Amino acid sequence: NPYDVKVDAGGNLLIADRYWSNIRKVTPTGTISTLYHTPARVKSLALDGAGNIFFTCENFTAYKIDPTGTLLDTVTGWPLTAGSSGDGGLATAARFSDMGQIAIGPTGNIYIVDETNNKVREITYPVIPVLPITGTTVLCQGASDTLHDATPGGTWTSNNTAIATIDLNTGVLNGVAAGNAIITYRTSFNFATTLITITSPGSVGSAGKVLGLNYACPGKTVILTETMPGGEWTSSNTAVSTINNAGLVRAIRPGSAVLTYTIVGACGAEVSLKFPFKTLTYEECIGTEGIATTPSAGMETAIQAWPNPNEGTFSINMESGIDEQVKVTITNVVGQKIKELTTVTNKHLDVKLDGVGGLYFINAVSEHGQWSQKVLVNASH
Repeated sequence: NPYDVKVDAGGNLLIADRYWSNIRKVTPTGTISTLYHTPARVKSLALDGAGNIFFTCENFTAYKIDPTGTLLDTVTGWPLTAGSSGDGGLATAARFSDMGQIAIGPTGNIYIVDETNNKVREITYPVIPVLPITGTTVLCQGASDTLHDATPGGTWTSNNTAIATIDLNTGVLNGVAAGNAIITYRTSFNFATTLITITSPGSVGSAGKVLGLNYACPGKTVILTETMPGGEWTSSNTAVSTINNAGLVRAIRPGSAVLTYTIVGACGAEVSLKFPFKTLTYEECIGTEGIATTPSAGMETAIQAWPNPNEGTFSINMESGIDEQVKVTITNVVGQKIKELTTVTNKHLDVKLDGVGGLYFINAVSEHGQWSQKVLVNASH
């Protein structure tokens, strides 16, 4: 059922094959192909100066394809419903009853015979584009903002005023309830849209998970890593441990603190995660064999030991601003505990080692301090 025929600038014959909803192409050498399968039965063809093909269909709609058969535009007649309306507005919102012939005028405007409605209708074409909408795309419930479009002369509408409203002329947007709405800026020729999300105060989500050690010796630091970035850290007891927003924890003195990670949402809602942290005592910072596995840098003081080297008998003293009980552990180079003693600070303690010569490590801890030293026992001993 061939219904219309046109010849392009290259001499190709274009045929509206109505019954099969095809636009067929025959080259000057006689080779035929299907250039485009139309959305409905095709009725009429027209060509512009660039070789683009405009055609009408029996679904009350006109379309545009390029010379290779790629769909470029739905020109008019959307939605696919018969009628007689839309003059003075967007062609894509107009309704036709039965489209017949289509033609392109000298300025590029499109003319369509609307058969059942007894009209010839004109479409201003090419359509003047509307620039993209700019402004916020996420807004808190109850808040306001303004959207903008650089194309003048348009009006604003919202497809869901239960979610968001917008002033027809100014573009002032108001968040009504949580959800999504499509905002449209429409001129007499075209339109642009943007999706707006309205967020409720209670939709922050999870604070994530903390990764890292939950203890450290006095004077030491550890790093905590959060799986949800962008929050802030605080400590419940900065005399025990402090933390910055990079997750760097500094252990100050023995005790416990709760480190809290808080994320604040765009609408002011908060979600927090609590992480108990312990600063160990100086005694807890001595390993099971007496070696200080995590010595407290900055809190550690050298033990006075003399003579050093010695023959296995020597004296030690732990100087401190207060007198308090001290636990002393002596180990060899492989970590074996050789002797364990108790004394007080600021008092000499005589030590006798019943072992072979070699290097020995002395570690001492009290409630408020930590000391260490190395002594060398001559091999002749």
